[in-house]
Amino acid sequence: MSSKEEILVLVGSPRAEKSTSKSLGVYLSKKIVASEDQIRFGYINRLLLRSERYEKLFSMINEASIIILTFPLYVDHLPSPVIKAFEIISEKKRDIMERKEKQFIAISNCGFPEGEQINIAIKICRIFAKEIGFEWMGGLKVGAGPFIHGNDIKNAGKRLEHIKKGLSFAAEKITKGEKIPKETNDILADIPISKEMYKRIGNFGWRIQALKFRNIFNLKRKPYSKEK
Repeated sequence: MSSKEEILVLVGSPRAEKSTSKSLGVYLSKKIVASEDQIRFGYINRLLLRSERYEKLFSMINEASIIILTFPLYVDHLPSPVIKAFEIISEKKRDIMERKEKQFIAISNCGFPEGEQINIAIKICRIFAKEIGFEWMGGLKVGAGPFIHGNDIKNAGKRLEHIKKGLSFAAEKITKGEKIPKETNDILADIPISKEMYKRIGNFGWRIQALKFRNIFNLKRKPYSKEK
């Protein structure tokens, strides 16, 4: 990658700098370029706060040669700010210069242990890239996102070794101008504990949160259930 080229990391999480989405974007982008000066971050929530800021969004896109969209999965879909960003960019895509020269990558993380839960969201990103005219480089699906919890992946230790390997492999392909191969997501799916153990830890976490907010006895309520 040329030293003059720039990566734009668009963070679609409302947690912004503290998000797992940013952590993933930071690690991948730093593996692609030699200098951090070549990386810019845009926080979608802020860029869409007022219509006056749309110009900044398009300016950042125009200056980038690689765009990395990183976001959390909301049920099985994109967060609403990301959907809004897609709509705005699609409506004004003629304002984007050299669209076909820009590479587009999507990374999504979810709380489910299975990265396959992200399939639909990644397909939407691929269709968006095609609609705009960006070169689709591939999508990365990160399950068990709470393992990261917004922390620095580089210094996270062995529990995130699968994340480091997967993102590093993806970066290697991107720097060579190649698309991200499917086996990258197989590497990312290799979480360090069993799915059953992950679910137990998750359930324990919910109980701790319920205790914190004095709501422990309502966890099994089904107010909309038809069962009597």
